[in-house]
Amino acid sequence: MFLSRRHHLNYKKLIAAFAILSLFVSSSVLALGIQSNQTVSVPSKWGVKLLSPTSSSSNDSVEIYSPSLIRNFSLPLINNTITSGPNSIAAGPNGTFWVAEFEAGKIAEFFTSNQTIKEFQVPEEGSNPNSIAVDQFGTVWFSDFANAKIWSLDPSTGVFTNYTIPTTGAEPLFIVVDQNHNIWFTETTGYKIGELAYPNYTMSQYSVPLAMYEPLEMALDQNTSTLWITLAETTSQVQPGAIASFSITTKSFEKVYTPPISLQDPVGIVLDKNGNVWVSEHRGSSVVELDPFNSTWKKYVTSPPTSEFTISAVATLAIDNQGDFWFVEHFSNKVGRLDPSTGVIDEFDLTGAAESPYSVLNALDSSGNFWFTNFVQNAIQMIPANTTTGVYVRTLSPNDSDPYPQVGAGQTISASFVVKNLAPYSQNLTLAATSSFSADGFTTPQEVSFNVTRDSLQLASNQSMVVGVKITPYSSLASGLYSVSFAAIGQNSSTVQVFFIQVSASPLYFFYNLGDYLEEILIAAVLISAGVYFFFLRLRKTVQK
Repeated sequence: MFLSRRHHLNYKKLIAAFAILSLFVSSSVLALGIQSNQTVSVPSKWGVKLLSPTSSSSNDSVEIYSPSLIRNFSLPLINNTITSGPNSIAAGPNGTFWVAEFEAGKIAEFFTSNQTIKEFQVPEEGSNPNSIAVDQFGTVWFSDFANAKIWSLDPSTGVFTNYTIPTTGAEPLFIVVDQNHNIWFTETTGYKIGELAYPNYTMSQYSVPLAMYEPLEMALDQNTSTLWITLAETTSQVQPGAIASFSITTKSFEKVYTPPISLQDPVGIVLDKNGNVWVSEHRGSSVVELDPFNSTWKKYVTSPPTSEFTISAVATLAIDNQGDFWFVEHFSNKVGRLDPSTGVIDEFDLTGAAESPYSVLNALDSSGNFWFTNFVQNAIQMIPANTTTGVYVRTLSPNDSDPYPQVGAGQTISASFVVKNLAPYSQNLTLAATSSFSADGFTTPQEVSFNVTRDSLQLASNQSMVVGVKITPYSSLASGLYSVSFAAIGQNSSTVQVFFIQVSASPLYFFYNLGDYLEEILIAAVLISAGVYFFFLRLRKTVQK
């Protein structure tokens, strides 16, 4: 009876303590003046000037996009019935392209001059050519996903040479050639990257520094001799992806960058001229930028998919001579082009011209035209570089010295942007919003709301309108740099303006996110309870003596 009465007494004290804590928290909130929907004014600098729209009439070479602008080149079928499964495309010399035919076990050379295709059959049954690269000598290299081999093809003789990867079930994915003619590749389920060292092509392997993270694609920084590699944690699909740097000089991993933000299956990876690393989020909806010099991250979220999927599934990236990034949105059935200088994403609808486009590797030609493969439609496809969307979206210009408005989680910030119809016909535009508040980019009307009806913005040709927007980051959001994407979706294309804000977490952040620490709290509670129990058990024995 002694122990039960004492436990009952402690339980009452615990309830009282919790009540006092609740009163303290409530009074603190009132004292701080925090409300769930408090509005924060955007500094006046956000209304200084309006960026001038780019009209198609200002440049005769610019074409308003329609699906008919896509160039389509069909590949031969297997036995005249089965698609060959083109999975990657790389630019070769003299206006040629090389294509890996995953299902057919073939390598194809496409001649743009006369639009003809020459195929080379890989001399091993069950071969699945995956990623492809062309070295400085014109030799074609590719990974064989099924047979765990790296192959080379001499186009002048048609001779294949193969190099077996010793790791069981390596599943090689991506391949790249460095400036010293060495061949590098990723082993997705081998959790390694591999090297074939020139000139004898002896093989070495290097384990990735994160356990159970699959290396997917790579980009080479020619200036620093550094390989950048995307890593995806695919065993539990809970942990965010990461980016690793590897020195090809010291043959060692230098650093792993794990983001404070959600990064779902980073796949494609490229570098810009400033050394920033850009990756595609294939289990999400974003193009993500890493500044490795200060370890800061930015997410550029696409428009929401219009299909049954909840993500756009951005695939492999390519960067053109203007510094713009091209990519396919696997689940949205679109091609996107991001201009990082303005934060604008142009999206081109592939309806009627493509279906679920996906490439392990995309390519650009010398004119900046974007080439990609279509696995399902058994085709090589191209969008001209001079294509523009029929709709213009821009936020009001900020002060470049302080481009990120600040807002507290649970508070509301107001902004505005201009929408203009550039098409030579009237358009009924649909407004949409996505954000980096959530892993899939989904945004509720409570988080982002417009001052006009989302699906009934009727604009005549060359007509523009300023649209107001209110942004309310949800109360449980952690501190950090977030983005909101405003999209205007037209007949065949859409334009997205990405808007960045600096969010400060609520003083109640811990309480909002108690669920994230539930396991730790339960463990601590069990340990404390056990400690209290044994303390009073010992005390009781002492009293009885």
